Amino acid sequence: MLAVTAFAMQKDEERYLEAGCDGYVPKPISVPHFLDTVEKLINRPNFSTVELPARLKTRN
Repeated sequence: MLAVTAFAMQKDEERYLEAGCDGYVPKPISVPHFLDTVEKLINRPNFSTVELPARLKTRN
């Protein structure tokens, strides 16, 4: 789980990570930092995905 939030103080990041978030990106978002963070998260050995419910899948 990635926290993307307007709370940008050092203690805020610690609080989110202690609460179980896997990463933290403060707003305003730096696109390169955001993409780097997402890439690191999905490349972790324990990364898993979930199947979207049918109602949320893109309809053709």
